Amino acid sequence: MNPSARFRRTEMLLGADGPLLECYERLGILVRRQRLGGLARPRTVPSAVDLVRWLRAAQIDVVHAHDVYSNAFTVPVARLAGGVGVVASRRWWHHAPRRSLVTVNRYAYRLAHRVVANSPAVARLLREEDGVSEARVDVIPN
Repeated sequence: MNPSARFRRTEMLLGADGPLLECYERLGILVRRQRLGGLARPRTVPSAVDLVRWLRAAQIDVVHAHDVYSNAFTVPVARLAGGVGVVASRRWWHHAPRRSLVTVNRYAYRLAHRVVANSPAVARLLREEDGVSEARVDVIPN
């Protein structure tokens, strides 16, 4: 069976557009624009409430956050929505651009049901630096 027939895929952008927007639209993939504008802005809380409502209404089963900012915002919000499987990602060796984002991502990894690493070395960083149990880390190489 074609996976497209079994699953409804939706991409979420934490802004007005992104580098893959045109590709998603060309492929007929639904795109949700979740305007955030920053993690420490007044708009963050109403945006989080809006996302919780949408996740519930759209009956989303799995949320996969893919980078530093989407881990920090989407993972805790998806957990608040309840009934959603939450996957975070770490695909980088270095730390996030700001120390506060390192801390927030470590919190997000602990909230996620699973964390994807793009290499065994990054999986080791998740375990040793970020405190994620080995049982919750999955390696999917680039």
